[in-house]
Amino acid sequence: MKNNKKNKIVAIGIMLIFISLGYAYLTANLKITGTANIGTSAWDIHFANPALSNVSPTVTFPPVTVTTTTTTTNASGITITSNVQTTSNGTGIPEIKGTSNNQLEFEVNLNQPGDYYNFTVDIVNAGGINAEIDNIASTIKIGDGAEQTLDSSTLPNYLEFSYAPFDANAPISPLAAQTTRKLAVHLGMKADITNEEYTAALGKKIVIKMTLNYIQEGFSQ
Repeated sequence: MKNNKKNKIVAIGIMLIFISLGYAYLTANLKITGTANIGTSAWDIHFANPALSNVSPTVTFPPVTVTTTTTTTNASGITITSNVQTTSNGTGIPEIKGTSNNQLEFEVNLNQPGDYYNFTVDIVNAGGINAEIDNIASTIKIGDGAEQTLDSSTLPNYLEFSYAPFDANAPISPLAAQTTRKLAVHLGMKADITNEEYTAALGKKIVIKMTLNYIQEGFSQ
């Protein structure tokens, strides 16, 4: 009898342990799932409102070609589709790209030593999560060359490229939810370049792409 009673107590104790563990597991998973859903729907960090701020008179921008498609029906009821291409001078205003509008691309020709091309762009946190701008990854393509990661080893010696908060008192990171910060971007051809460097740079289109990478505030990778 004593052994049976003892066995029952042990069995009941084991059942209680399993029930507690199961409840804890379910509770933890419910919490994690809820947090993930909220986080996914709340991320919205992007570029907005690019605008030129200061550009040398000798800087030029590659022409832009736009294709317009028109559809007409003739007297016989036949539908005719035609494409018309129109080429116009580029404006130099950077283009926002990417499915989340977190990419920025601009094309420019720097034609004289000392040329400069400056613009501003907003970094907007329209979501509900406080964020940190982890980095702004950039690539560069010059003329017919290959697109490369933009860093000190790939930036030609005759060029200078930088970006910084437009307002030193309003850093871009951390970036609280529902907050906007302005970024100032500079690209220039140095004034004291050699004849060889000038020859290498002349007539070559420069294409730079910038991508916002961000993490949740307080989260270290």
